[in-house]
Amino acid sequence: YSMGLSTFARRYIQALGARLPRRCILVLDNYQELPSQSALQTMLADGLDELPAGTSVIVISRQNISAPWARVQAEQRMAWIGPDQLQLSKAECSGIVRLHLRPLKRRVAQVLIDEIHERVEGWAAGLMLLLAQIKQQNAMVPASVGETSESVFHYLATHVLQQFDDEVQAILLKASILSDMSVQLAERVTNSSRAGEVFRSLHSTRCFIERRHPAEPWYRYHPLFREFLLQQLVTRYSKQEVQELRRQAAIYLAEAGQHEESIELLRLAEDWMAMGGQVSALAPVMLGQGRLATD
Repeated sequence: YSMGLSTFARRYIQALGARLPRRCILVLDNYQELPSQSALQTMLADGLDELPAGTSVIVISRQNISAPWARVQAEQRMAWIGPDQLQLSKAECSGIVRLHLRPLKRRVAQVLIDEIHERVEGWAAGLMLLLAQIKQQNAMVPASVGETSESVFHYLATHVLQQFDDEVQAILLKASILSDMSVQLAERVTNSSRAGEVFRSLHSTRCFIERRHPAEPWYRYHPLFREFLLQQLVTRYSKQEVQELRRQAAIYLAEAGQHEESIELLRLAEDWMAMGGQVSALAPVMLGQGRLATD
């Protein structure tokens, strides 16, 4: 375009605006797919000025906004809604559960609402998928959510896991045996120096992972995502491979002072001798803390 891309973008959006209804909303979804250095970023941000009054724009992205949009935000022409604001609160979760289960004509137990909220952690799509599972039973509201529905696993497999190459998938699956993980611990368990890079990337796109302790980042999967990954782990790897992975992870956890999680992994690995050794070594400390219960 002889007059430059910016002029082309403005005139194009002027023409588009003339064809739109007087009041409408334009939605730019999956915006993270557009490279941050793409000229289209600036063209779209500049073009907002040419939209007629009454037209709103919603940009949906898994990543933070790029520089051209930051300027628009600084000029107070755009509001930023972050991931924390999009998470459902317990009250919102409760309202949605009661609304959707009302046709079953059963009293919705608070314990069920609490369990659902704990499992979805504010994830709206996960809430709707779990509710669909419950409503399929029709006759009654269960006392417990039970096993995660196939629809949740299908969603995670289709929309999350399949986007990664085989190496990244292996990292995600192997790391799922850890409830919390530092980068160093994840690299040792997965035997991959890319683990930290993978987790940072997932966290930057808010992809079912939480980061804790900013000084030395520790990561934790979303409960439903971890449950899905663990199921995939035992499906893709042999029992012997999974048991060995648990044993190795238990060693690393013990070295890091996380004995209770280490013992739990040894129990799952059915390594009774190693488990007994750790319990015997840890017993004096636990007795000294007054922790005598065995159940």
